[in-house]
Amino acid sequence: MAPLSGLVRAAPPVALRPLRAARPAALPRCARALCAPLARAALSPSGSAHERALALLAAWGASEEGAGGAGGGLAGEVRYRAASPAHDPRQRRAFARAAREAAEARGLGWREAPSDYNAQLLPHAPAGGPEGWLLLTLEALGAAPASYRRRDVGASMSREVASAVARWARREAARGGARDEGPYTLLDPTCGSGTLLYERALLGLPAGGVARGVDVSAVALRAAQENLAALRALPEGAALPPVTLHAADSREAHAWVPFDEALMNLPFGGRVSDARGARGAREALAGLYGDLLARAAEHARPGALLVAYSTQRQLLATASAAAGWRAARAERLLAGGLWVELWALRRR
Repeated sequence: MAPLSGLVRAAPPVALRPLRAARPAALPRCARALCAPLARAALSPSGSAHERALALLAAWGASEEGAGGAGGGLAGEVRYRAASPAHDPRQRRAFARAAREAAEARGLGWREAPSDYNAQLLPHAPAGGPEGWLLLTLEALGAAPASYRRRDVGASMSREVASAVARWARREAARGGARDEGPYTLLDPTCGSGTLLYERALLGLPAGGVARGVDVSAVALRAAQENLAALRALPEGAALPPVTLHAADSREAHAWVPFDEALMNLPFGGRVSDARGARGAREALAGLYGDLLARAAEHARPGALLVAYSTQRQLLATASAAAGWRAARAERLLAGGLWVELWALRRR
């Protein structure tokens, strides 16, 4: 199955034979781009999400098509996570057990690895719908090993996903218009351990281009510095443009410089705390989005691109509109078991 959105590398080490019975047009766009259907089955509209998920696993275990079939299969080790739709821990365990049994029935040497996976088994069965699909996510199988990742921090983006997002960003940057004079500047104001910034820089910048990472966390910057040193020691690091890292709060103007392209892996909200509780936490997150996108608007050069990555669609829409950004392009992708929004923003 060829990727449609450009969110995976051009030639990922994966070979899958398409299902004869599948109807790709009925799948979400993100699923067609980042997932492969393993099985399709008619489902009872009145069944629970857990029951429908188990029915899809059973259909896969009994099918003759899909990954692992004759002539198909995956290249390399598949470490998978069974992404159950259930909230009940007992049902989640039951789904994981059924996934193991289905993989064994197919004769696959897949290894269950809930915390170190490079693929996911995901049931896609819209509530009340007459059918569903069992999907295998492919975004984690499309990038080289994370050889320079020496240290991570909380909520780090995996190298596989960062590589996919970076390639998408490069494609969007190529659509840009006029630029100011001066070196092309790539900026990540929430750089964390640096992975997204480095993956984009590795893809190349215009002649004389520079990359700048900023983070308020000293722990994150130490991780970014260690990872950068490891990357520069690798052969691929020889092509890296100048990269600088800065400790600063990107809500403040002094953290910014005029930029041509900015990347933001925005907080999803799971680590945001507030004394007022859940409502206060969301208000704090909304304030953060608003401040970052407003600062970005103040420092964007003509024709600048801002790539924003977040699960918070409404917060992203509200903050970008208030700051004067327009959504030039948007994708929805599956990463780490979450549906994530990926937006290309440009100044109005």
